[in-house]
Amino acid sequence: MKTLKYFVPIFIPFLIMVIVNEYARPGLPGYHNTKYDAYGMNPNTPKENTCTWTGFFNTKYCKDHHVKYLNNYYEIIDPIYFGMIKLLHRTGNYAAGNIIFMVILWPAIMYFLLIRIIMLRKQLKNG
Repeated sequence: MKTLKYFVPIFIPFLIMVIVNEYARPGLPGYHNTKYDAYGMNPNTPKENTCTWTGFFNTKYCKDHHVKYLNNYYEIIDPIYFGMIKLLHRTGNYAAGNIIFMVILWPAIMYFLLIRIIMLRKQLKNG
């Protein structure tokens, strides 16, 4: 039971992500992505009212048509966002770099810090 409380914070976000994706999937037609020769939930054609893979390949289109509240913060966000993308491209394999850094390493660091906070809080509470 003691170790379960440490696995719940990392398990719940992935569970929510799977539930939301699988709940939305039946209402979406499958789209063929010619670049990766794979079927996915979203098309690669621009749509003004819906996010698609167009935003991945053309960030300006996404910012022009879908961003509503962060327009004033582009000068702060853009260097971070595009810096992360450049860093991932410099790994030599963007997809693998993305998985290693954004799916494994970054959540692992955040999880470690969360557990440290929980442990420190417990120490402070117990004196």
